[in-house]
Amino acid sequence: MRKKTRILLFLFFAMLLFISCRKKEEQKEKKKIKIGISLYDSYDTFISDYMKAFDGEVAEKRSKGYEVSVSRYNAARSQALQNEQVEEMLQNSCDVLCVNLVDRTAPSEIIDMAKKKNIPVIFFNRELVEEDLSQWNRLY
Repeated sequence: MRKKTRILLFLFFAMLLFISCRKKEEQKEKKKIKIGISLYDSYDTFISDYMKAFDGEVAEKRSKGYEVSVSRYNAARSQALQNEQVEEMLQNSCDVLCVNLVDRTAPSEIIDMAKKKNIPVIFFNRELVEEDLSQWNRLY
């Protein structure tokens, strides 16, 4: 009986140790994020100021130990180019996409590509049509 109790206690503590080590590894992994950003026009004054504020937020996260990687693209007012950029960001394994749409009525291709890879998309500065936002639960 004592032998079984010792074995059970040993297994319990071994499992506890394994779980605690695993949580630390998961926490380390959660501190990394790869962000892909596509801007309709990076020379737009508002967007330029917006990105300066974004860069400040990224710097703050980095100072707190987060490993933040940002890939920024300029769509130069071309929806076709922006679609290609989103495809490239998805191929580069971005964790989240931030998209300032060129044409707010044409997000379907971007949504479909992100949905296939299960990558969330944050649309900003241009309000999407409600129907487009309701296509998937990982659109913001």
